[in-house]
Amino acid sequence: LHHVVLVFGFGCCLGAGYGLPANAAITLFCEASSVFLNIRSTFSKEMRSTKLYAANDMMFFFSFTIFRIIMMTYTFYMTCFEVIAMW
Repeated sequence: LHHVVLVFGFGCCLGAGYGLPANAAITLFCEASSVFLNIRSTFSKEMRSTKLYAANDMMFFFSFTIFRIIMMTYTFYMTCFEVIAMW
């Protein structure tokens, strides 16, 4: 879903002629949660009960919530607002 929002946002900003750098920066922050998701896959079954695994899960949850859910919603809202303002 965030890739669809990214393409839509870039397209609208290119068409409107403004807002592209801010939109690009916000959408690229979405990949911050991928780091913790990839680290999670390196843990073995024995290590899944450790505090390090729990800390990684918490970091993934917070980064996913902040960057993908909250910031992408804001980006989508602002992009729609800019498109409506163009018309």
